Amino acid sequence: MKAVVFDLGNVLVEWTPLAVLSEEFMAETDFFSWNTELDRGASFADTMERLRTEFPHHVAHTDAFNERWPETLGSVIQETVDVVDSLKAAGVRCFVLSNSSAETVPRSELLTELLTKFDGVLLSGEVRLLKPDLAIFRAAEERFCLDPYSTWFVDDNEANAEAATAAGWHGIHFTDPAALKPVLEEAGLL
Repeated sequence: MKAVVFDLGNVLVEWTPLAVLSEEFMAETDFFSWNTELDRGASFADTMERLRTEFPHHVAHTDAFNERWPETLGSVIQETVDVVDSLKAAGVRCFVLSNSSAETVPRSELLTELLTKFDGVLLSGEVRLLKPDLAIFRAAEERFCLDPYSTWFVDDNEANAEAATAAGWHGIHFTDPAALKPVLEEAGLL
């Protein structure tokens, strides 16, 4: 059975950590490094405590990220959600595979509501694997009973789309919803 698997951030919903954090804080604390560890399953509380200790002059930013994490999410990208709705109406199963902390996603009402549209969700923090590791694609295949050759994967990170292709899936590098729909139509999914 055909399936389309979507990344979450900047494909289905905007993700903008600068809504809560300063560029200075992000650079000085190496934000993308420790945030990646959260996505890999590191404890949110332990990570915040380590940041408070290592960067005491940035406690306000650390606390802001901790308390206001849902504000790092912008709007739902409605045009992509419309594509999901069209796929589901055509009988195509739709899933989410995201490099995301399993602790933070449930804190967002926006995400909780959005994710109900999907047939299943796999967050990297749950399985302690990150895209583009091929093992996370195998974990998704097992959890969702996916046939790799009948599975398309949509991600704004080109390396992740290429990894999906290496796993036998049909990787699609997402640039915008308008460009996505024709690719899915050409694949016979819409």
